[in-house]
Amino acid sequence: MLVFYLSAIETNEDKNRFKEIYKELRQSLYLDALSIVKNPEDAEDIVEDTFLKVADNFTEISQKNRQKMRAYIVIINRNNAIDRYNQNKKSLEKNDDTPLEEIIDPSYFDSFEYDDLYNAIKKLPPKYKDIIYLYDLLDIGTKATAHALHISIDTVYKRVSRARALLKRLLEKGEINE
Repeated sequence: MLVFYLSAIETNEDKNRFKEIYKELRQSLYLDALSIVKNPEDAEDIVEDTFLKVADNFTEISQKNRQKMRAYIVIINRNNAIDRYNQNKKSLEKNDDTPLEEIIDPSYFDSFEYDDLYNAIKKLPPKYKDIIYLYDLLDIGTKATAHALHISIDTVYKRVSRARALLKRLLEKGEINE
């Protein structure tokens, strides 16, 4: 990827300076982005976007002293990460538009046969299957479930409620056999 960035820079002196900055900052920018978006692939994309912006404007950026240039790049990266985080959050909210159902106690499912319950869980969409597995079956706490799935605690509660409602519907309709 470094070769791609260098193609946007004109002089050899600037290319060498860019290489130094790239090697110096790449890892810390990645870790900073990762701490914001909590997703390695997104963090990688953010760092690439950051260096692309830096390469496109390197003539202007390189006029700053090293400390100011570093601060400028860190700010670009952080803003890219915050933008991606907000995009992901909006996307998650749009995809999580199933209406909230009545609260279903997990003991409701105790009266069903294991095979029926297992087959019904398999039919759930992945985001609901995961939440049922972690929260109800493995009895992992809300905070740990949220962390494991990279979602908010509020989203855990919403998804648990929705997953249980879907599971209840599947079991009541008898739509559990493959």
